[in-house]
Amino acid sequence: MDQSLQRIGLEYVDIFYHHRPDPKTPLEKTMAALDYLVHQGKILYVALSNYPVGLVAQAITILQDLGTQCLIYQPKYSMFERTPEGGLLGVLAQEVAGSIAFSPAGRWCADRPLSQRHPGRFPCRQRQPLPQQRLADA
Repeated sequence: MDQSLQRIGLEYVDIFYHHRPDPKTPLEKTMAALDYLVHQGKILYVALSNYPVGLVAQAITILQDLGTQCLIYQPKYSMFERTPEGGLLGVLAQEVAGSIAFSPAGRWCADRPLSQRHPGRFPCRQRQPLPQQRLADA
């Protein structure tokens, strides 16, 4: 972490995202490392992403037991990807952690059959950004 902070010219980062659990490393060890960075002043807040629902509550509890709060969990969540509604959002509410979705626009390519029924209407077929007017119409 020290080398990363030195490269970016900072003494600390506000939010550090841990993007996925390492199956070879015990969860307790990973959370202890994040807690250590908070207590060393290298990071102000811990955030998690891409953790299975079953590990989210466990990771947050471990952090809390160590005296560190998990501020944010970042799920893939959009009108096409509603999986977090099946339990994750409830876990976050119970554990008092916020949620910031990644890919909230669903990358606009999730519904391929719909795009095939309406050729040219969906920019994902051409890998182009969605025009502002289409966003306003949505």
